[in-house]
Amino acid sequence: MAKRLELETLRADLAAVTGLLGRRTPERDPVGYFQFNQRRELLEQQIRELGDVEESLAEIGLFFAGRPVIGSRGITADFSTKALSSFQSVVSTRYAADSGPVGRAGRLRHRDRSQLIIKDVVRGSFGFVLEEAESEAEEAPSLKPALDAAVDIIYSAAKGGQDEFNEATDAQDPKVLDSVKSFFAFLDEQGASVRVVEGERDFTISRDEVTRARTRTAQLDFLENNQNFIGILYLLPDARRFELHDQRGQPAKKGPISRECFDTLATPEGSVREGIAGSLQLATLKVRRTTMRNGEERFSYTLVATRPVGTDDQQVPADAGRRA
Repeated sequence: MAKRLELETLRADLAAVTGLLGRRTPERDPVGYFQFNQRRELLEQQIRELGDVEESLAEIGLFFAGRPVIGSRGITADFSTKALSSFQSVVSTRYAADSGPVGRAGRLRHRDRSQLIIKDVVRGSFGFVLEEAESEAEEAPSLKPALDAAVDIIYSAAKGGQDEFNEATDAQDPKVLDSVKSFFAFLDEQGASVRVVEGERDFTISRDEVTRARTRTAQLDFLENNQNFIGILYLLPDARRFELHDQRGQPAKKGPISRECFDTLATPEGSVREGIAGSLQLATLKVRRTTMRNGEERFSYTLVATRPVGTDDQQVPADAGRRA
C-alpha cells in the first residue's frame, strides 16, 4: 500500500516535469532543459525500481474526509482515535475468526498478533498509513489475509450489490459483522467518508455509501446451530468451498469450509484426500439463519465436519435446514 502511494506521488511528479520539459527546448533554455530532463530520467528510474519491490507486511491507508477533517490542517483527535480503534476491531475479529468461531463476549484470542501500527500520516484528505506490527510469536500467521477479508466485507457493505453483500456476510463470523456494524455506525454519526487504499485496491466510500452500509449491517440478525445432513459431497479446494447434494431432490447446500474441517479433508499441499469427493457423507453444517428487519430470511451453510455414512446413521428430515 505504501508502495502504491509512493508510486502515485512519483507519477504525479513525472507528469509535472514532463509538462515543464515540453515547454522548453535545448536551444532556448539549455540549462533548464538539461535539469528537467535529468529529473525526468531519475523519476522514471525510481518508478521502475519501486515497481519491483515486494511488500512483505500487511499495509492499508485510511483517508478521512467530512465533518471531522479541518481542511488540510488536521483531523479531530477524538474522531481519529475512535475511527482507527473501530477499524482495528474489524481486523482483529477477522484474524481471530480464522482460527475458529469468535464468542460475542470476552477477550479476542491472538489480539496481540493482529495489531496495526501507525506508520505515517498523510495530509490532504487527512489519513493514516497503517502497517502490520511484526509478531514475536514464532510461525504466527500473516495478518494480510485477515486484512484483505476485512476490506472485502467493508467494500461489499458500502459499494457491492445485494447478492455480493449477502455472500460476503454469509461467510463471516457474527462477531466480525458486529465490528463492521460499529465501524460504519461511528463514521455515519460523525459525518465522515473514507478512502481505502490496500494493495492494488483504491476506493472511496462516500457519505451516502457510509449511510447505506450502516443501514445494511444494522438490519442483520443471526441465529446459528449445527445440524447433520446426508448427501454426496463435492469440494472446491482452491476456494475452500463445498457442495452437498441431497439424494431426495432437496436443493444442494453450498458454502465455505471451516479451517479445522478443511485440514482433515485436504493434504498439506491442498489437494483433496482420496475417497472423500463424490462420496456419500454425513456432513455437519453450521446453519445460519439471517433475518432482515423486513422479515426476509436467508439460510447459509458452513461445513464444519464430515465422515462416511454408516449403517446406523438415520436419514435427516428433508426440512432440517428450516429449523435453524
